[in-house]
Amino acid sequence: MNYPYGHAGNPQHIYPQVPVYPQRPGYPPPPGYQPRPGGGTAITAGILALIGGVQHTISTVFALLDWRDRHGPLTARDGSIASTRVRLDTVYAVWFGGVGLIAFLLVLGAVLLLCRKQTGRVMVILGAVLALFVAALPIFGVGALGGIDALADSDLAMVVAIGAGPPLLTLILAAWSSTGRWIAAGRLPRYP
Repeated sequence: MNYPYGHAGNPQHIYPQVPVYPQRPGYPPPPGYQPRPGGGTAITAGILALIGGVQHTISTVFALLDWRDRHGPLTARDGSIASTRVRLDTVYAVWFGGVGLIAFLLVLGAVLLLCRKQTGRVMVILGAVLALFVAALPIFGVGALGGIDALADSDLAMVVAIGAGPPLLTLILAAWSSTGRWIAAGRLPRYP
């Protein structure tokens, strides 16, 4: 018996192969699929910056409360401003200004970074650098007051290393090139 598709015991369906045409000269090859960059480093940098900004805000509030306790109330008993009692030390002025600026840069930079804005990335990097400087200030103080021997004998290096860890990690993640690619990908259209 004759079967139209081959032998009855071994049916074979042979499909013709699709011909592969060579690339036409003068035209670039078609672009391949390029996945959108992931936001792991940028989102982590933004979350760490937000946590650092909240920490610096709380630190500023506690420094303000400490200043108020040391210098008394801002008003006298009769309600007038007691200008003779209000003395803002240089240390507190630098603390309020510096740590307040760090908190502002980190919080606003984190929000803008999570919105995929390049300005947010720059603000987070600046805030992290300033936070590293503030974390290293105790080393400068102990080194200036007690010399290098006092610095070597103290456990201050461990405290500074722990305090400088999160800002350093935030700085590295925000400055990473994949963070920049993730921000740039947010400005591209969704559909090609």
